[in-house]
Amino acid sequence: MTMIRLVTAGRPPAGFARVCGDHGLVCLGGVDRASDLDRPAAEHPDALVCFAGDSGTDLVRLIRDVAGRCYTVVVGRRDWPESHAVIRAGANAYLVPRYPDDYSGLMAMLTAAVPVLPACPPGRWGLLNTLSEREREALAYVAAGYTHQQTASRMRVAKSTVDTFIARIRTKLGVGNKAELTALALLQQPVDRARTSPHPDEEPRIATPAGW
Repeated sequence: MTMIRLVTAGRPPAGFARVCGDHGLVCLGGVDRASDLDRPAAEHPDALVCFAGDSGTDLVRLIRDVAGRCYTVVVGRRDWPESHAVIRAGANAYLVPRYPDDYSGLMAMLTAAVPVLPACPPGRWGLLNTLSEREREALAYVAAGYTHQQTASRMRVAKSTVDTFIARIRTKLGVGNKAELTALALLQQPVDRARTSPHPDEEPRIATPAGW
């Protein structure tokens, strides 16, 4: 089984490295700037886990500089003022634990990503953020096994519209087959909380097909 390597930013809780180890993940330590990721290939992290809060680290700038180099997750709270900013900067997901020190959703997300990481060149992860909300919704349905017609019914649009969404997705992400689309869809799928909308005046939303 592939071991996923991660680094942290912000102020991780005591014992976080042990929690990672218990789930078969390797925590390589903390980073403060994008240049900290300049490591040999064997030590390059697959994921960056940022902990929101007053840590002295500019997470928005860090995420913007790192976008596309590794899968980025922000762990925070519902009322954190920069939750929308980190999503706009390029974070793949924003998670709110159910209760303090509950990282089951985070561990599940990262563990689920392990099998598909080799199928997704790191440079493409950041490209997920170029998709529109409706394109992301279509991607989630199709990757979950729905046909274009079934996806159209659930999205309440014409099948031709779904065909257009998928064509745009393939062009934006540079993927040519269903396996790559599925891998990228899994990496974009938050487990614990919805991805925050990039628009401050909207509530967080995410498409969650049956069975996901």
